[in-house]
Amino acid sequence: MTFSEKLIRLRKREGLSQEALAEMLGVSRQAVSRWEQGTALPDGGKLLPCARQFGVSVDWLLDEGQGWEAQRSKAKGMTVHQQGIVRTVSGAVLGAGLFVLLELLVVGSSSNIYVSENGKKFIGVAAFVRYYHVEWLPIVGGVLVLLGAAGLVWLKLWQWWHQFP
Repeated sequence: MTFSEKLIRLRKREGLSQEALAEMLGVSRQAVSRWEQGTALPDGGKLLPCARQFGVSVDWLLDEGQGWEAQRSKAKGMTVHQQGIVRTVSGAVLGAGLFVLLELLVVGSSSNIYVSENGKKFIGVAAFVRYYHVEWLPIVGGVLVLLGAAGLVWLKLWQWWHQFP
C-alpha cells in the first residue's frame, strides 16, 4: 500500500477535506493533492505532524510493504477525530451542567418564595428548591459539571502524555 493510498484512506476515515488537512499541516491544498496523487512526498518536517495527526507511525506511512492490517495491529491511542469527539461531548456535558446550575441560581434568586420548615426560614434559591421539591437538581448540575470538566482535563493529560515518543 503506497503512501498516497494510506493518506487518502486516513484522511477520509477522519472526515477531513484536502483543505482541512492542508491547513492542519501548514501546507497548500495542492501539496496534499500531489501527495495523494503520488507525484510528491511531504518533506521530512511534515511527515511527523502528518503521522501524529492520524495516530500512526512515520515508518508505517512510508513503508509500502505494510498494509492497513499492520497499522491496525500497532495502533494505539486516539486519532484527532476521536479526540474531537471527546472534547465535544465533554464540553456539552460541562455546558449542560453549568446551564442547570445558572438557571437554578437565576430563577431561584429572582423568585419571591418563602419557605419555613422546622422553624427555619428559607428564601431565594434554597426556598425555590424546597418549594418545588427539586433538591436533586443542584446535585445533577454539579455532577454534570464535574464529569464534563474531568473529560476535558483527562483529554489534556492524555495529549500531554502521548506527545512523548
